[in-house]
Amino acid sequence: MTVEIPDYFFNDATYYSLNLEELTFINYCIHSTENNKEMDFKSNGIIIVLSGEKKLYIDNEIISVKTGEIVYLRKGKYFMSAITDANKHIYSSLVFFISDNFIKEFIDNNKKLFMNIEQQVSNRNYYKFNISKFIKTNIESLFPYLKFYNQYSNDILKLKLYELIYNIIQTDNNINFLILLKETLEDNRINLKLFMEDNYYKSLKLEEYANLSGRSLTKFKTDFKKIFNTTPKDWINKKRLEKSKFLLLNTDNSITDICYMCGFDNLSHFIQLFKKEFKTTPKQFKNQKDRIRQKNALY
Repeated sequence: MTVEIPDYFFNDATYYSLNLEELTFINYCIHSTENNKEMDFKSNGIIIVLSGEKKLYIDNEIISVKTGEIVYLRKGKYFMSAITDANKHIYSSLVFFISDNFIKEFIDNNKKLFMNIEQQVSNRNYYKFNISKFIKTNIESLFPYLKFYNQYSNDILKLKLYELIYNIIQTDNNINFLILLKETLEDNRINLKLFMEDNYYKSLKLEEYANLSGRSLTKFKTDFKKIFNTTPKDWINKKRLEKSKFLLLNTDNSITDICYMCGFDNLSHFIQLFKKEFKTTPKQFKNQKDRIRQKNALY
């Protein structure tokens, strides 16, 4: 079962939560180990482990976040375990969920910080680091405003989170956190990988793909190269050809129908590309499949 975060915490009085306009604060505390839950982060999160250990399973890698460590996670689905402290028998963390609008505002107000990272890519969804003395002081100053909420708490907590982000940046020697923030904001355009996987077979021009994904043509090509390590044209053709091969093998649709179903708008061009990729024409491939079927039907 996938748990949607942070909404899950609002329906359980066990956890202290404070939901503001662009920020959500959760004081997460349990007294027994929780094993391998799938968490769907609907907002970007900062997890500060106060006691125990948080384990994340990301891209076949186990990320351990122990007492005194912090991890920033972009929106997405993660498998997680929470392990209680061996002595205190408790797992405790302070979690901040940050909206994309908050990150956009932070970047807009700090453009100089992001000037030199335009072409840099993190290739990951998290950033882990230790609690510095500045971050420790920053965290401790948060608790009174979380516990005793008043009419000014919203603005004060927002400033406190700004302070926390500045302190994180100060500890980040490799600017990985800045790159992640930048990429988080760029994800507002639409997740390009998911978008292309869902739409590659549609008969669209590159300009139309770019526009539908919320990008200029130049930005679309740049982002595409970062994600797929090839050109849009080559990737789209390869995906369409793979789909056409699957349909030829598994359906009785005509070659012409399959050509257009896969996004090609010219039959002869489709045949030419298919032969170049698979060393046979679609008709020869289809006939070979039919012969195999007939042979199998005899037995």
